[in-house]
Amino acid sequence: MIAFSRKRPGILFYFWAIIFLLAPGPLQAQDNQSRAAVVAKESRQLSCGLPEKRVAVKLNGLLLAGVVNPAVEFAVHNNISVQLEGMGVFYHDHVPFLNFPLVLGTTFIEARYYPKKVYRAFYAAPNLGWGVWKMNKSMAPGYFGTYDNGSVQYGHNVMLGLSLGYQWILSDRWSLDLNLGLGWQHSTYEGYKDGVLYLDPSIPEGQPNRSAEWMPAYKGGLFLSYRF
Repeated sequence: MIAFSRKRPGILFYFWAIIFLLAPGPLQAQDNQSRAAVVAKESRQLSCGLPEKRVAVKLNGLLLAGVVNPAVEFAVHNNISVQLEGMGVFYHDHVPFLNFPLVLGTTFIEARYYPKKVYRAFYAAPNLGWGVWKMNKSMAPGYFGTYDNGSVQYGHNVMLGLSLGYQWILSDRWSLDLNLGLGWQHSTYEGYKDGVLYLDPSIPEGQPNRSAEWMPAYKGGLFLSYRF
């Protein structure tokens, strides 16, 4: 007959039992801290409103017409972005189908507001730009036919206005961005005919030619955009 010992458990039994019961505590606390950190990070992202893909690089479809117009857009909030843009045209002899040269370089900065969500649908954006150019001002809206075909103007200008546009989402990263920029511009320039500087008799001697007007458009196009 087997006899069972009535001997009470030793002190080591109680020691390991206590360790076993308490061991999950630190692990659970550490897990709770990790979850709290994740929640805090998500809360900060929500409060900032920044999308996952914050930068978009773009190229204007007018490249097919000789207009080099890249842009970079940075999301700074769920509904707000900032775009930097450059544009270059290099028809030194003449624009196709016209007897005028057109060489220009412009830069723009604009702050976009999207009512729906950044990079989505309609937006409006105040813009500011600066440019240098060589052209016949008869090409500019409001000056058609006012300058002799053989004359060329060299100058620079500042632009201040509003851009209106719409973005169509094609995929998680690709979209189309259609926009138009219009507003006020002020230019300072000199005129040449057959390589000789000519002076406007209505302008006081020593004063440059200047003009300021509202422009129905000074930038725009259909951009292909890639977000990352």
